[in-house]
Amino acid sequence: MSVDDQSALKTFLNTGIDQFVKHQEVVFCHSDWHIERALLELEKHKLTSAPVLDQKGKPVAFIDVLDLVASLVQFSKAPVPNKNGDVSTSLETDDFSMLMLRNCRFHVQNVLEIIDLSKRNPFFAFPGNTKLIDILKIFSTGVHRVAIHGSDEKLSHVFTQSTVIQLLHKNPVLLGSCKDKTASELKMGESYDRIVRVSPTTVAIDAFQLLHEKSVSALAVVNETSKVILDQVSASDLREMSFYVTGDSKFNFKSFLLPITELISKIKKVTGRRKDHFVSVPEGSSIQNIIQAMVEHQIHRVWLVESSGVLKRVVSMTDVISALLLCTWSNVS
Repeated sequence: MSVDDQSALKTFLNTGIDQFVKHQEVVFCHSDWHIERALLELEKHKLTSAPVLDQKGKPVAFIDVLDLVASLVQFSKAPVPNKNGDVSTSLETDDFSMLMLRNCRFHVQNVLEIIDLSKRNPFFAFPGNTKLIDILKIFSTGVHRVAIHGSDEKLSHVFTQSTVIQLLHKNPVLLGSCKDKTASELKMGESYDRIVRVSPTTVAIDAFQLLHEKSVSALAVVNETSKVILDQVSASDLREMSFYVTGDSKFNFKSFLLPITELISKIKKVTGRRKDHFVSVPEGSSIQNIIQAMVEHQIHRVWLVESSGVLKRVVSMTDVISALLLCTWSNVS
């Protein structure tokens, strides 16, 4: 890296985070909202998370799709009675009235009831002059976003991992000597044996329960014989499922008894999401190419595959940021 490039990178890393989000439109929820209204807001803006504001406009938490998954799993196992006094603790043994009761109870929760239910959505708020390098260190631990507040402690912006990835895409010089290195060379992401996977016939509720139990944001739907990736299941799918499960009715717990690929297919058909919603790149792709794919397709992870479609590795935004901290940024800031 040239002296000029090092200087530019150092300036970048020590810039206040508010300088990168000056023109951002902030979408938020209020602390007195029910889950149903929050889901509508997230779906309207295609977001996976939004800050929750108290009555004074102060950010107090984030509502996140990971917390929605945790709540879904919790409600799918909760004891529910029917009018005859029978009790069910599983979707498989629910009658229609029980399923509708689960559905109602899920939607009327207050947003604060599910905050960080996943234990993966900690809340951080910082003044706008906080250095970028300090936030990157937090992001490398798996935190996806932080709130930015003004001197009055009211919300001004939200700074996310996606913002960082977009900055790297526009300014590849910030990748330093790592620019052309592959995921394997950087030990970035998870290899096949460590990827959480499900088969195409896995029941949907079991897939979401696995996603919650393994503390991951997405699962690979894989043909276990050929190891070819067929699709993905992510926490953000639940946002769409909540309103587009059948195409003519709201979220229904009964839909989670479908095979996961059938449920995702219904979502794609009604929402217009393209069939190849998951994005894969060649196994030997550089970190620069991985970042490019994330920005172009507006995704949080990329699946690395052989030419035959055999899954080899998955790389997330957290993995990219962590790798660059170790490879380049820690030596400059």
